[in-house]
Amino acid sequence: MGRENYRHLASVYDRLMESAPYDRWLQWTEAQWSRMGVQPRTVVDLACGTGTLTWRLVKTGRTVIGVDRSADMLAVAAGKEGLRHGAGSAVQWLEQDMRELILPRQADAVVCFCDSLNYLLTEEDWKRAFEAVHKGLAPKGVFLFDIHSPYKIADVLGDQLFAWEEADVYCVLNNQFDHECGIVNQALTFFVEQRDGKYDRFDEWHRQRTFPVHTVVKWLEETGFSVQSVSADFEIEGEPKENSERLFFAAQKR
Repeated sequence: MGRENYRHLASVYDRLMESAPYDRWLQWTEAQWSRMGVQPRTVVDLACGTGTLTWRLVKTGRTVIGVDRSADMLAVAAGKEGLRHGAGSAVQWLEQDMRELILPRQADAVVCFCDSLNYLLTEEDWKRAFEAVHKGLAPKGVFLFDIHSPYKIADVLGDQLFAWEEADVYCVLNNQFDHECGIVNQALTFFVEQRDGKYDRFDEWHRQRTFPVHTVVKWLEETGFSVQSVSADFEIEGEPKENSERLFFAAQKR
């Protein structure tokens, strides 16, 4: 997906994601770190978007690096400096593609949530991202991420139409699922109210793809990770079910 695809989305993203489970992502992360017996000091929020989770991580007292390929998203994230309220250090923001991640120093942990990996459409892309994360982690570093399940991509998102309405923005998401390649093509249309009361229309196109659990585990292990757990829908333990929608992975650098 091109960087330009987030140009308009960045300005309304937080309003559309107001009910997103950021607190649950943070709680799951902290619980998983505790379960694995690690307390990372330096954390990378990969595909951080507008930084809502990034700033929550900062408030835990950790040093945080926010990485995203969209300059527009990062500009919004950096504008939230006031959320720090003196807690923790400032965030270092990096405009990078996760497949080409180069960190200024190795990190103790990398997190990548909100199905960001699903925007990588090929096996090569997923492996490149895993390799870049592995290289960026310190020895025994931890990689936590979530992805859409095959069930969610095909049956929940699938050939569906969704709409969101806020005070000054209306968004329509039209999904078309390609059964041959397993990719869901997403057409986003925004109507954003301007100062004169008129609405401007913006269009963006997104594509997402996922892979079975055993395939993702195989790629992680081939990259040099030890997979500690695979769970679903914010559970810390327990095997994913056939109708689980969000898959969670915890891996550690060997």
